[in-house]
Amino acid sequence: MSNLTLKLPSIGFAIMSSAVIVLSSCSAVTDIGAGQQTTQQPSATGSIELIFNSAPSSLAVSDSCTNDICQSLLSVLGSAEKTIDFAVYGMRNQEHVLEALLAARDRGVEIRGVVDRDSEGKNYYSSTDAWVSAIGQVRDDWGSEKNSSNAEERVYKDKCPRPEGRNGPLQCLVYDLGDSWILAEHASVENFTSDEEGGASNLLMHNKFFIVDSEIVWTGSANISDTGTGGYNSNVVALAYSPELAHIYEQEFNQMWSGKYHTEKEALERKTLSLGADSVTAYFSPQDDAMLTVVVQAIAQATETINASVFFLTDKRVTAELIAAQRRGVDVRIIIDATAAQNGYSKHEVLRLAGLPVKVETWGGKMHMKSVSIDHERVIVGSMNWTGAGSKTNDENTLLIDSKRLALEHDAFFEQLWNSIDSQWQEVGKNPRPESMDSPDACGDGIDNDFDGLADDEDPSCNGVGEDFAPGAQRILPKGETVVLPEGYKLQPSVSPPSSNGNSGCDLNYSGICLPTVDVDIDCFQVNAKDFLVVGEDIHRFDANSDGEACETFRR
Repeated sequence: MSNLTLKLPSIGFAIMSSAVIVLSSCSAVTDIGAGQQTTQQPSATGSIELIFNSAPSSLAVSDSCTNDICQSLLSVLGSAEKTIDFAVYGMRNQEHVLEALLAARDRGVEIRGVVDRDSEGKNYYSSTDAWVSAIGQVRDDWGSEKNSSNAEERVYKDKCPRPEGRNGPLQCLVYDLGDSWILAEHASVENFTSDEEGGASNLLMHNKFFIVDSEIVWTGSANISDTGTGGYNSNVVALAYSPELAHIYEQEFNQMWSGKYHTEKEALERKTLSLGADSVTAYFSPQDDAMLTVVVQAIAQATETINASVFFLTDKRVTAELIAAQRRGVDVRIIIDATAAQNGYSKHEVLRLAGLPVKVETWGGKMHMKSVSIDHERVIVGSMNWTGAGSKTNDENTLLIDSKRLALEHDAFFEQLWNSIDSQWQEVGKNPRPESMDSPDACGDGIDNDFDGLADDEDPSCNGVGEDFAPGAQRILPKGETVVLPEGYKLQPSVSPPSSNGNSGCDLNYSGICLPTVDVDIDCFQVNAKDFLVVGEDIHRFDANSDGEACETFRR
C-alpha cells in the first residue's frame, strides 16, 4: 500500500454540530423517514411503562423467572385470549415462558412466531429448535439470509495501517474537536462473536417483542434466555397497552411472517401516538434507518443531559453527535458492556479521548440495554444496538418516547448503574476484561463471557493470567500536524452551508445551496439541505442517477 503525506487543514466554512470527518465512499443515504410522513395523532387510549433489570451480584446464572421483566411477560401471555405474535432472536432455557405460551395455545389462543437463522440454518440460542418444535407455528429468516449471503462476496480493503495484533475489516476516522483531531484506527478482533452481533452472518432477526390480542406490546432489549428474561443481564423493556401501537407492530410482524426480512421489508407509515400524557413513535430497522432517524437526531437536539446505556456502540454517526453534544455543553454519560468493548470497532475510547465520561461495566451479567434518556424528557428503548448492522441490515424495533415521567425513571436507573462501576473504568485505556477478576462475578457464572472457548476457572484470566485488551490505535493531533495516511484517504467534513447561492466562495457547480469550494469529498448525509441542483461538474457525486437533482434519494 502506498502512503501519502496529508496535512490536516483548518476548516474555515460552517460545519454541522457533529463535526466529524469520516472515510467512506460517496453515496446517497436514504432520507430520514424513507418517504414516510410522521403524523401526530389525536389522543389515544392506552399507557406505556418501562421495566428495568440490573445485573445482580450473583456468581451463577439462574433460569428463574422472578424478576420484574420476566414476570411482566408471563402476565401478558397469561392474559391472552385470542392471539400472540412474537419476534424473538432465539430462546435458551426459560421453560416458564414456553409453558405460558403452550398454556395459551391449549386454551385456544392462536400463536405465531419468527426467529433468527444464520446462513447455515442455525440459531445462536440452544433451546430455539425445541421451542419451534413445541410451538409449531414459528418461521425464520433463513431464506432471506441465504439469498443475501449468496448475493455478493464482501471484500474489505485496508483503509489505513492496521493496528498491531488486529485482523479483520478496518476503518479509519478523524474526529474534529475544534482545536485538535482524534485519529482513530479500528480493526475488528479476529473471530469476535457474541449473541448480538456475531455468528456466520451479520443479518439478524434481532427483535424481542410480543403482541397480545392486538392490544398489548411487550418489547425491549431482553432476549428470551436465562441471561435475558432470566435476569442475569441489565435490560429494559417497554410494556404498552395500545391497540394503535399493537397494530403498527402487527404490520411489521406480518411482513416477516410472509417471508420479508431485512432489506426486503417495506417502510410503514410512521405515526406518533398519544398514550395518556406520553407520546410514542415506533421505528423499524432497516427500513427506517433508526440510528439516523431517531438516535442521531435526538442527540443532536439535546440541550442538557444524555444518559446512554448501550451494549454495542460502533456507529460513527452517533459517535460524532455525542462528541458534538458534549462540546456544546450537554452533560453526556455513557455505559457500555465489557465484552462489547473488546470489539475493535467500539467507539468508547474515541469518546473518552474527546473528553466524554464513558464507563465499561464490571458485572458478571452484560450491560445489555440499548437505551438513552435525554434532557429528562425523552427516552429511546428497543432491540437496536448502536451499530451499522443494527440500523442498516438487522430486523430491529426502536421506540421514541416523549415522557418526563419515564425519562426520570430511566435517569434514576442509569444513576444506579453508573455508581455501581468503579471510577477507574472510566479512564482512557482502562477496559476490564469480561472474563477475569476485573469482573469477579464473571469467573463463577458458567458463561464464556469473552468468547474464547473457556469459562470461569478454565480461563487463565480468572486466575490472574492474561493480557489486558488493547484497543485500536487512537491519538490526539494538534491542528496543522502532518499525518502520513494511505493513498485514497479523503477528508470528508460534515458541512451545513447557507441555503443561498451566488456568494463568493460558493461552489458554482451547485445551485440553491452554498457549498465550500474545497478539495474534499462530501456525502449527501453531511449536507443539511434539499432541493438543490447540479449545474456544473458533480464533483461530490450527489447526482447518482444523472437527472440533475442532487441527493434526491437521500431526501426520499
